[in-house]
Amino acid sequence: MAAYTSPPFVQYATLILKVSHNLGANLDMCLLAVTTGSRQCMAGFPVLAGFLDRAGVDREQAELLDGRGGNPADRATPQALVQMLTYWQRTPEAARFREALPVLGVDGLLAENCRDCPARGKVFAKTGAAVGLDALNDRLAVGAITIAGYLDKGGGRYDTFYAGVNGASTPTADPTEVLSIANDLAMIAAYLQEG
Repeated sequence: MAAYTSPPFVQYATLILKVSHNLGANLDMCLLAVTTGSRQCMAGFPVLAGFLDRAGVDREQAELLDGRGGNPADRATPQALVQMLTYWQRTPEAARFREALPVLGVDGLLAENCRDCPARGKVFAKTGAAVGLDALNDRLAVGAITIAGYLDKGGGRYDTFYAGVNGASTPTADPTEVLSIANDLAMIAAYLQEG
């Protein structure tokens, strides 16, 4: 006999947020479905819709077909993202949520950015990217690369922010050029925190 007890969900959510564990994000929709007694992952979307309504997020500003936001149908406006960030900031879980996000120059997907700048450790943000091959032009099509989260402005004040690039392309198909765009967005976040 063997038994496995899952870790608390906060640990699971932190993994998903810190490193963009997309499989875990998709599984979250299934876990939401289970709360309704369903084994069909699509049953998780009404649960998410109810949560967004209670959180004051305008659902008309978002479209989702999976949990990770990587389906071509998935969209969210900066307004929806800032509304969600604002909601979390007003909850008792605000610090826990903020600390689960990648921290600029410290950990997660932002660990290598801005390691020696004044904003290091003061930007808590989730990144996202939708990039595909443009075979016709032998380059990468950048549907979107974004960063959104909180700027530690001192004295317990955290401002929400969003920055993004969409509809762009890279000069070649070299994936490091996409990382360059992501690095630029991380630096924008740093400048916003410092400003």
